[in-house]
Amino acid sequence: MEEKNQKRPGLGRHGEMTNLQSKREYLYALLFLPVYIIGIPAIFSSLYYSGVMSEIDANYACYAVGLVYVMVTCWGFLKEGYHSFVEKLLENILVVIVGYLVLNMLNIFVQMLMQQVLTNLDNLNNDAIEALAETDTGKTTALAVLIAPIVEEVLFRGGIFGPLAKKHRIIAYTVSIILFSMYHVWAYALLDPAYLWYMLMYLPSGFMLCLIYDWTDSIWGSIFMHMMVNAVAMSAVGAI
Repeated sequence: MEEKNQKRPGLGRHGEMTNLQSKREYLYALLFLPVYIIGIPAIFSSLYYSGVMSEIDANYACYAVGLVYVMVTCWGFLKEGYHSFVEKLLENILVVIVGYLVLNMLNIFVQMLMQQVLTNLDNLNNDAIEALAETDTGKTTALAVLIAPIVEEVLFRGGIFGPLAKKHRIIAYTVSIILFSMYHVWAYALLDPAYLWYMLMYLPSGFMLCLIYDWTDSIWGSIFMHMMVNAVAMSAVGAI
């Protein structure tokens, strides 16, 4: 039998983290991460460029595969986190809302900084999402608001931050934030290294999502905040 998760020092309401992946779940998440970032997109991109699938369907399929994988391999982790979240439901909802407001303030600061650094580059990741939304708003919204947050939180917060936090919290925050930020820009940086500057735009989100997971002691805290962030962004895209 697998060892049950031990209580770890943390920022949670009781000063400890208990919603951590088991050793098996951690291994599944760690092995899947490069497949999710590189392998699966490469497969479905080839299907798109060969004309077998539309761009929106190829993107949707990438995230759908990820969702099925994390739901099957990390179901126990998600179930445990759900019970932890609803145990203090109102408190955790308040934490998520306050975290979202703080994130907005951090984003404003970063955007002001970015305006000084980049004057002739567009955020291609945002442009790609807007293009997908123009093609099929419903599928793009489902992908961004419902599917992606679950997959990315299980992998980046559950699979990277949680296990590293057992050893060293500063390292856990640093590695998870950097990898999460790099994940959003690496493909564009291969075309032009200047796009690495756009990592700065994702540092606040990476930090706050780690902090919310840490504070609520539930992966669903960061999932719901991620959903909120993407829902507001998609609303803005729809308005445009």
